[in-house]
Amino acid sequence: MKLTLVSLVTVFALIASIESNSLFKSVDYDQLQNALSSLSSDQIPDFFKQPRDNSNWCCKVDVPILTLEKTRVISYQITNSQKVKCGSSSCGFLGLFKCTKYCTQYWTETRYLTEHYPVTQQQACPTGQEICCQDYFFIMDHCFHITEVQQNLELLTALNNQGIVLPIGK
Repeated sequence: MKLTLVSLVTVFALIASIESNSLFKSVDYDQLQNALSSLSSDQIPDFFKQPRDNSNWCCKVDVPILTLEKTRVISYQITNSQKVKCGSSSCGFLGLFKCTKYCTQYWTETRYLTEHYPVTQQQACPTGQEICCQDYFFIMDHCFHITEVQQNLELLTALNNQGIVLPIGK
């Protein structure tokens, strides 16, 4: 079923009202999403076909954050010192006695410590559970913000005038 220009303008008015929420109290996002998703590739303007950032994807289900316990070995060095006997020398009255000579000896010890620490890891959204976040619409495998769609109303209207229609529903 082809939509007339009047019904297409109604769809665009619906899109425009979503952000301001002044024309309608509730918006049927599913109906609008179905209409946008059913467009063929050649009906989509080039603007919407550009590679986009995928940070606007959300997950239908809550994905728990995993906390994993990791282990690492830490090495550290300690420098020690000790006085050791390193010889003797003559001392006392006329050098008649022997005195022990002490030297300081230094050495380094490497010690190892096993440390356990927590690491949080975000799990990926399960396959098939990815959706566009609120106020984003799925068009050509990307999520576009409602304002991007609103900014291209003139282009979408021109497509309608060329016989390319925006179907509603399934």
